[in-house]
Amino acid sequence: PMHDEVIKDTPGLCDICGMDLVPAESLGYANKTKSSAPVIVPASAVLRTGPRAVVYVEMPNVERPTYEGREIVLGSRAGDYFIVAAGLDVGERVVTKGAFKIDSALQIQAKPSMMNPEGGAPVPQHHYGDDTVHEHDGLSRKADLDIPIGQAVDLLQPYLAMQAALAGDDLEAAKAQAKAMMVVAGHTGQLPRLLHDMLASDSLDAMRKPYFETLSNAMIQAVAADPEAFGRDLYRMHCSMVYPDRGADWLQAGEELLNPYWGAQMLHCGSVKGKIE
Repeated sequence: PMHDEVIKDTPGLCDICGMDLVPAESLGYANKTKSSAPVIVPASAVLRTGPRAVVYVEMPNVERPTYEGREIVLGSRAGDYFIVAAGLDVGERVVTKGAFKIDSALQIQAKPSMMNPEGGAPVPQHHYGDDTVHEHDGLSRKADLDIPIGQAVDLLQPYLAMQAALAGDDLEAAKAQAKAMMVVAGHTGQLPRLLHDMLASDSLDAMRKPYFETLSNAMIQAVAADPEAFGRDLYRMHCSMVYPDRGADWLQAGEELLNPYWGAQMLHCGSVKGKIE
């Protein structure tokens, strides 16, 4: 109250500090300026691969619901939202659930999509191991690698730990599980060669595709052949975004989908294909 009284009685002078009161601008401060709110989009609407980010935008003034894939520039993430630096306008409507299904349908039709911006025919085959070519004839095709049931039982725990490590973008932890598998698999044969390739991988993506997929297909085949041998329930997951022509599967201990092929980029991208009891 005394300070207030001094200021009121002696305008322009602060009795406590002994200085004249001056405008804040003269000391380098600026008046608070008004700025427009940033454009934001739900994180679940964004499909990301490498540096690219795509959303599917609802097209206005059309008879049937129609969506256009649009590449946007992302700013910082704020909770469950991304700030959009460029590419979207206020009021536009985007797909927040199921965008990857739209993208997958476009891939199958060889139309422009997130994984293939220019469109065109999907890649029909890939190589592995002894240079044998395996055509992609659907999700039920035989695995490229055979693992005996007894060996697969011993590999299950490090496999599940590897899946969790890849979902967490932890390359070193995933390689540690490959080393644990080497103890079971030995050092000669198809499986040890695959594990050696995993250990030599210099990036998460190199370890994930095709090595983790090859291992997953073999484990799925073994579990499906004799579920009771493994003594636990398992979930078979599928993500159609891994390969444009067929996607990829993996096994999990729990029902909450954690994608080992994308990690934080699209951690929950995919679906539960089935429960193996």
